[in-house]
Amino acid sequence: GLVGLLLAQGLTKRGIPNTVYERDPDQGGRTQGFAITLHWILNAIEQMLPKELFDQLDNVQVDPFLAQDKGNFLVLDGRDLGVLYKIPPSKKRVRANRTKLRALLLQGLNVEYEKKFERFETIEGGGVRAHFADGTIAEGTLLVGTDGNNSRVRQGLFKDDPSAAKISSIPIVTHGVVQRYTPEQVAPLRELDPLLFQAIHPELGHFLCKPRYSIQEIDPAGKYVDILTMVSHKVTDLALEVPKDANSVLKIRDMKARAVGFAEPLFSLINDIDESLPCTTISLADWVPTKWDNLGCVTVAGDATGPMTMYRGEGVNHGMLDAALLVSALTKVEAGELSQKEALDIYETEVRIRRESAIPLSRQAAIDAHGLPAPDSPVVGARAPPPIALGVF
Repeated sequence: GLVGLLLAQGLTKRGIPNTVYERDPDQGGRTQGFAITLHWILNAIEQMLPKELFDQLDNVQVDPFLAQDKGNFLVLDGRDLGVLYKIPPSKKRVRANRTKLRALLLQGLNVEYEKKFERFETIEGGGVRAHFADGTIAEGTLLVGTDGNNSRVRQGLFKDDPSAAKISSIPIVTHGVVQRYTPEQVAPLRELDPLLFQAIHPELGHFLCKPRYSIQEIDPAGKYVDILTMVSHKVTDLALEVPKDANSVLKIRDMKARAVGFAEPLFSLINDIDESLPCTTISLADWVPTKWDNLGCVTVAGDATGPMTMYRGEGVNHGMLDAALLVSALTKVEAGELSQKEALDIYETEVRIRRESAIPLSRQAAIDAHGLPAPDSPVVGARAPPPIALGVF
């Protein structure tokens, strides 16, 4: 994932040897993934990447023609597309194509593919040994799990209390489809906002339905625009839900059924989705981190330290801040200023304190996004950087 790659870049830049173990078969193993917004983390990213890579960051934007300070975060009334909330962009932000950003971050790294992590064990005398599904092992002084919401590394840290590592579900389900359009087809949408917006219908099922439009990629030659359309709703009755094992056709039809009552061009955006396309379902969940024993040689970062919903657009920023803080701590270990155990304890304490605040805000934002959010709701509130993000290095 992106957090693990940024971590590896930061370590490599400082001459600290590292290897990335990736479960995918090769560099092209992940061609999907929704666009992400980088905002308050950009200063830290600059310190983590070689200059030649950071200077290419503009090239991974979903719209190469759009300045970094253009576009807003809009919340619209789905009935008439009136603006409920308009949040100006950060002074600097990058709306990034995830696949392109991943390819950028992979450059120059030592990566071993088809390595599905299974478990770890400490080594007598110091160090850690990682076991993979193919029967191979790897040994090192430190193992960092950046393996997502259901992190196996996190589960290993809580092996004596497995329930403490389990994520908590949020009663919201999202279906999303990426479809290719001509610039002419998407012009009415881009007139509302050039990058993304979300709409709420306050009369449908007690505020249950919310569509979201997001540019994923714009062809530099101007021939096509890839758009992610998402429809999410609160789960109130499992009997009314599309089965978890339903095919994409049934999921897309569920999206279309929930579009009734939305104004144009939103109604057509949803109802014109090609039912032959793959539909991704996201069942929201989070986990507020609690203290674990890092054994002096095992820790986690990114979603593994505390997954959060996407309704504040901060998850990847927090994950990358984890990576930057860990690199900063390990640099002090290399310099002899801290032991590795001391460095991990300092890093993990900051992660817990920061996410204990950010994750409940993210959860509340997800809930508020399916009603009419109040002006002080975290779904429309400011995305202020944590103070530590301004001075990591």
